[in-house]
Amino acid sequence: MKLLLNPDSEISSSEIRQIYQSSSDSSRVSSSTSSGPDEPIPCMDSCCRNKTLNVLSKQEELLLDLIEPKDPKISLYPEGIKNIDFSALTPNVTLSLGTVVAIENPNYGSFKYKNTTSYVTYHGEVVGEAPIEQRYVRARHKL
Repeated sequence: MKLLLNPDSEISSSEIRQIYQSSSDSSRVSSSTSSGPDEPIPCMDSCCRNKTLNVLSKQEELLLDLIEPKDPKISLYPEGIKNIDFSALTPNVTLSLGTVVAIENPNYGSFKYKNTTSYVTYHGEVVGEAPIEQRYVRARHKL
């Protein structure tokens, strides 16, 4: 079998094998399914390899964007004042505020947090605290 590369030259099967063996280290030769496994057709430039690498790098970039962990969104929603207690003799006011803490997990993996305490500050001074119970936050879910 002979392949016609340009109108002036012909290459035999043995020459193709030599080209294939000498250039197989540089990955510039691709095999053709129509000519059989013993007769690869040489690629004259590295365009196929460059396009393949470009596609693979785009797929890797998309995959990394997909699995890159993101910070959960934590929002606080006030429900209002539940209890007010005024002291007549001292300038103290005790009040209870109802709030809802919402956690949105944008990741494809779940996480768990332990018991903790939230502090309320006023002009840099702690004026209140609230316990937060441990919870399990499922993947791509909102509490």
